[in-house]
Amino acid sequence: MRWLVIFTVGFVVACVVGAYFTLGNWLLLLFGICLAAGILLYICKHQSLHIVAAVMIGCAIGFLWNWGYQHFYLQDALALDGQEARIAVT
Repeated sequence: MRWLVIFTVGFVVACVVGAYFTLGNWLLLLFGICLAAGILLYICKHQSLHIVAAVMIGCAIGFLWNWGYQHFYLQDALALDGQEARIAVT
């Protein structure tokens, strides 16, 4: 259970960064950096580095999730941003 909380800290940090800054494809670069750092830190023998590795892997998954959300879901809405349309409500 403790590992889930530690992982979630990294995921939340990545979600906040991805939500408040429009980074676009830079999120994929951050994903790669965090994933590589997390794997390298996990290989080390020290338990404290395993905690940092869990945070980094959480960040990596959060950056990937944010990129997917922006790329697949919000892309259509951003294309229509600033346009007006008339609708009839009955």
